[in-house]
Amino acid sequence: MGIRVALIITTHKRPQITRACFAGVERAIERFRDHDIDLVPFIAVSDKQNREIAQSFMYRYLETNNTLLGQKHNVLLEFALQEEWDFMLQLGSDDFLLDEAIDKIAVEMHKGTEFGAFQELYVASPKHRDIKYFKSAQCFGAGRFFSRRVVDKVMKEKGVFWTPEKMRALDGDSSRRVTQVTNLWVKVLEGCAVVDVKSEVNINGWHKFKSASIGWSDIVPELALVRNLS
Repeated sequence: MGIRVALIITTHKRPQITRACFAGVERAIERFRDHDIDLVPFIAVSDKQNREIAQSFMYRYLETNNTLLGQKHNVLLEFALQEEWDFMLQLGSDDFLLDEAIDKIAVEMHKGTEFGAFQELYVASPKHRDIKYFKSAQCFGAGRFFSRRVVDKVMKEKGVFWTPEKMRALDGDSSRRVTQVTNLWVKVLEGCAVVDVKSEVNINGWHKFKSASIGWSDIVPELALVRNLS
């Protein structure tokens, strides 16, 4: 493969959503392969069920305490840094990459874009049987990517990529750190990056998204795996 990409995902509870997410990762692996890109998942697990799911997909995984999310991300990144790769790509364990987003990410990686992200996504609530389109003024972590050079430079100068003590606002926190260290600004990619599934344990819950409903549909095939989730 021409480009190797480390996909980092932290998990906690919600095994049904995790399993569906990993099914989406398998689809993404095949889609990226069409672009001569090898997508390699690195998973942080903190419970038995998610560890067994990661094992069943034969993904590289690291067992961690369910610490603050910033620290959990850093520990997983350090684990991934033990291997060779060209880019790091972020995804939540409740996110499904859209095929169109994969294609756009692949094009930018081949062009050498070192820091890219999206500001649009879909949020889906199986409990409410509804999906909303949402656009933010800020870039999302899901679907965000960095070159290995950027990651190495930030880790060398700061020692961490995310503020370890933080539980929220990690996307802006890490983006600011990248810009401070490298003088690079994010390249915003047009369109939606992912479908983000909301459940009762999300940090940013369904009720916070005030966008208009677009109705339930299988925008990505993996939504069929969580449609009965309460």
